[in-house]
Amino acid sequence: MPAPTQPQRVLLGLPSSLLFPHDVSTVDVRRPENVRALSAMELDTQVLVGALKSPEASLEERFELVLPIATLARLVSRTHLQGGGMRIVLKGVRRARVEALTLEDGCLWALPGPAPALDGDPARAQRGLARLLAALDELSASAPEEFGEVAEVLPLYGSDVDRITDLLAANLSMDYATEAQLLGELDPAKRLEQLNRVLEGELARVRAELRLDERMARRDRRELLRRRIEAMRAELGELSPHEQEYERLATLLASTPLPKAVREDLTRELELFQRTTSDNAAAGRIQGHLEWALGLPWEEPSTPADPRPFDEVGAILSDSHVGLDDVKQRIAEILAIRQLGGGARGTAICFVGPPGTGKSSMARAVAAALGREFLTIPVGAKTQERELAGLSRHREGGGPGAILAGIHRVGSRDPVILLDEIDKLSLGGEGTAAGALLLVLDPEHNTEFFDHYLGAPFDLSGCLFIATANDIEEIPETLLDRMELIAFQGYTEAEKYRIARRHLLPRARQHAGIDAGALRISPGALRDLIRGWTEEAGVRSLQRHLIALGRKAAVDVVRGGDGLKVRKADLGKLLGPRTVGEETRMGRPGVGVATGLAWTSVGGSLLPLEALAMAGSGRVILTGSLGEVIRESVQTVLSYVRTTISAHGLEPSLFDEVDLHLHFPSAGTPKDGPSAGIAIAVALVSLLTNRPVRHDVALTGEMSLLGAVLPVGGLREKILAAGRCAIREVIVPALNAEDLDGLPEEIRGSVTIHTVSHVQEVLELALLPERGPRRSVRGGESAPRPIARRARRGARRRASEGGSA
Repeated sequence: MPAPTQPQRVLLGLPSSLLFPHDVSTVDVRRPENVRALSAMELDTQVLVGALKSPEASLEERFELVLPIATLARLVSRTHLQGGGMRIVLKGVRRARVEALTLEDGCLWALPGPAPALDGDPARAQRGLARLLAALDELSASAPEEFGEVAEVLPLYGSDVDRITDLLAANLSMDYATEAQLLGELDPAKRLEQLNRVLEGELARVRAELRLDERMARRDRRELLRRRIEAMRAELGELSPHEQEYERLATLLASTPLPKAVREDLTRELELFQRTTSDNAAAGRIQGHLEWALGLPWEEPSTPADPRPFDEVGAILSDSHVGLDDVKQRIAEILAIRQLGGGARGTAICFVGPPGTGKSSMARAVAAALGREFLTIPVGAKTQERELAGLSRHREGGGPGAILAGIHRVGSRDPVILLDEIDKLSLGGEGTAAGALLLVLDPEHNTEFFDHYLGAPFDLSGCLFIATANDIEEIPETLLDRMELIAFQGYTEAEKYRIARRHLLPRARQHAGIDAGALRISPGALRDLIRGWTEEAGVRSLQRHLIALGRKAAVDVVRGGDGLKVRKADLGKLLGPRTVGEETRMGRPGVGVATGLAWTSVGGSLLPLEALAMAGSGRVILTGSLGEVIRESVQTVLSYVRTTISAHGLEPSLFDEVDLHLHFPSAGTPKDGPSAGIAIAVALVSLLTNRPVRHDVALTGEMSLLGAVLPVGGLREKILAAGRCAIREVIVPALNAEDLDGLPEEIRGSVTIHTVSHVQEVLELALLPERGPRRSVRGGESAPRPIARRARRGARRRASEGGSA
């Protein structure tokens, strides 16, 4: 390679750090071109050590990325390395400006131009220097092994700011960009500012490390003192706190009546606790488990399970709830069998009924009647077995399940346990909570209920389990088979009135913190409230409205008034518009419309339906969010009506000339079930024959393909819904006659009930005579009356035209 003309120097770019003036650095050179250039030089030859904007750039890129200020250095020594390359030692001389940068034979060459220090503010530089030396003194005192040597050397250079800043920059740990910025700064005062910022960061780091060291030292001192105290107690013959806790647990274990297997398991736990040290995390976990397990009610009840006289139990149940005579009778029968030591189909009772019908409060009344503790477990919110049967104490987050945790809380071995909303258990998806409940409710297994946190069996046979549910169809079959079902029916208006007077109104006053005189409701206002603002089988909504009135009365009392006296005319102003309207009930007889009755988990309701016919090709359109069963009911009714339409003076062929559209209003509410069969038949026959349907009649009943009326469920709730909506007559299947025997006289007196066996009886009761002629809106001529006749004449006309052609 031809030697470059002087005074050009080889320009080296260090990949990880920079060389500052007055600093000495050892560099390994790997590029063959640089090695050849350095080999041809004499020692003490000067080279340039530059700063790059990107130290990882390629040679061609470096040519563009060299920063304008570099360090002119002297080549002190060089040594060839095995495998190629050269190790050189460089000593920084001064800053130099990179000029005339060229690329020859793979090496960068440049002229080292002058780069004199700028004349800044001397006073500012001295202030910066004093601040730097003070920070360095503090760092030297806090971390002498890291900053002690440089703190001793720098004061030797007096006020030579260039020398001090360069030496300090070479000895501090900084990133490449910060080093390049310091090297390129020609103003000493600004270099001092940058270095002061770096030292402030180092001070913050060192101070944080010192605080951590102090905390660790205090902890070590406390541990040392603790060990010394334990040693002194041992010399004095005193027990340590850990040993005292062991003695307390041992005494508690010895005095607790435990089954043999449980005592052996807890004894092993206690021995493990004795072997652990007080500072071991396992000691606290073992102690917590032992205290919880020994706190369970292991001892058999000292009094009989049902201490109250049976007549007193029945009286308490009767006074606690209005109505529900069948429910009280069933509960009395089950409790009598238990008191006599007999066996029922299961140890659990399941109250099934709409919301607000008193299921939970009846369970509480049962506990009060028996003189037992009462425990509520909302199983509807449980999805996993561990939530009911616990998680092992040996696992992270281990703890008892809800059942034993509740028994531990009430401190009784034979409480009444309410398993609330057991029908919501299926909402847990892939959960396994139903498996744990199966063991709880099965009398063959609940004598040895296994909670994984306890790690031993616990006898639950003394507990009385009462479950509640709204929809029996949602309860897993295996659980349903192990419970005695008791149905809670909806309340009549008179029963709601008595419940409100006896229970809900006093509760609303108590909730508002007012006395009886501050909230008074007239009988007419209370009845109108029940009719116009509540449409439910239970009394939950009624309770909310009474509490709302109580709040308004409380506001009046606080303002200095006498409270609230509610009359019928005041309800709209106090509670807003009526929420129970008559939009679902027909106001007058109509063609192609009928009022069915539905039953859901929240009670009964009206199920209106509408039918229209239009010229077409025999299609059937169904709307209203209908399920598969109700769609099949429509097909069954259509088949029956087609085969019997000739009895109404019509021809079966008309079904091929018209499209039928059946709509069930409230399309956002899903509807399903077979009980709308006879209502669909009435609407279709009315539409085809132009006979209006009575608006004061509601119908429920499944219809067979031959016209037989089959029984349905929820009859009481449906009839109550009809009575609430001022329906005067209800048509029901004759096969449901036994269900009518249990209806209270109040319902029988307000609604006339017709029992039918065949759909022809339904048509005779629900349909009025055929309407008279109607006038055409356009021409004024008499229009044919039934839609079927219009369709039949249209069919004949098209057939005649086809023949003449």
